[in-house]
Amino acid sequence: MADELKPTISPDKIKGNVSSAVKELLSNPAAFFNWRSRKQRAQPLFCSSITERLVVTEANIEKKREDENKKEAIVVIELDVTEDMANGGGNIHGGCIAFLVDVTTTLALVAYSLDVDNNFFAGVSQTINVTYHSPAAIGNRLRIVNYTVAGGSRAKTARCEIWNATHHRLVASGLHIKMQPSGPTAKL
Repeated sequence: MADELKPTISPDKIKGNVSSAVKELLSNPAAFFNWRSRKQRAQPLFCSSITERLVVTEANIEKKREDENKKEAIVVIELDVTEDMANGGGNIHGGCIAFLVDVTTTLALVAYSLDVDNNFFAGVSQTINVTYHSPAAIGNRLRIVNYTVAGGSRAKTARCEIWNATHHRLVASGLHIKMQPSGPTAKL
């Protein structure tokens, strides 16, 4: 539960040039996604056992190669494929891959919004596209590399590459568009 969640890595062990405040946030992905207090929920959140194992290893803000006037966030995350992530064939389930694209690209967008835009943007998912390239078996180590692509005040885009670090091959790639939802309107 969020009240007891411990960081998966010490913030000073995260490589990269993002601020110490962003490293602090990235050091505990499970707490970031599980922010409601224990009293507000009766059950663990969806896939919380997976977010509790995400380890952010790098977080950088760099100039974009295509346009040096723009910046991008690059956030690298690692975790091992475990049985709770697997399909019947013993490989990572496609739904789990889509979940990883969702949460890991969100961390890149948050790092960018805090370090570059000086505001907090988590947004809600508008579109998640995933392409599956190869399997990753239980016990394989994943290296998930996330890049911010574009961002405005209402929508932001990030892409993701999920690599099998054990066998040095691309498992999946994804594109995630998030938007800032409109606030509620008063009905009279």
